[in-house]
Amino acid sequence: AARDPKVEREVRAIRERVPVALEHRHQWSDGRWSWLAMRAYPTDDGGLAIFYRDVSEHHERDEKLRESEARFRAAIDAVDGTLWTND
Repeated sequence: AARDPKVEREVRAIRERVPVALEHRHQWSDGRWSWLAMRAYPTDDGGLAIFYRDVSEHHERDEKLRESEARFRAAIDAVDGTLWTND
C-alpha cells in the first residue's frame, strides 16, 4: 500500500540523513483545512526534528491570482479588435 508522502519524506530524512521538505493539506479536528509546510532535519542523536508552518495565506493568494489572471485572459479574449497599450 502507498504511504503518506509526508511519512515517506520523514523516513527518507532518517534513512539518508538528509533534510526534507513538503507542503501538504491538513484537516484539523474541528474540520477546517490548512496548508502546512513541513521541514524535517536529522539530528545528531539519530532522531528527527520536524517543524511545521501554516502557509494557507500563501496558497490562498496564489489561487486568487490565478483566478484574476483567468478573468483578465477571458476579458482580453472577448475583445473584438485590437488592444493597444502605452508605456
